[in-house]
Amino acid sequence: MPVYEYRCQQCGHEFENLARTMNAKAPACPKCGGAAGRKLSTFGVAVKAEAPAKCQSCSGAGSCPMAQR
Repeated sequence: MPVYEYRCQQCGHEFENLARTMNAKAPACPKCGGAAGRKLSTFGVAVKAEAPAKCQSCSGAGSCPMAQR
């Protein structure tokens, strides 16, 4: 189930809520009980880096001019 971020329209308190569906009704603010609106959230992505390319003139002996780029 996705976690959505909300901001209270009355007191400005920000909080998260686990929702069963995307169309679930926004919960009341846990701090003041006011109406909350969903925030625009971002997400993180991890990317695995590839090994650097080796040039044709070396054999990966550690003195490759390509490795200095």
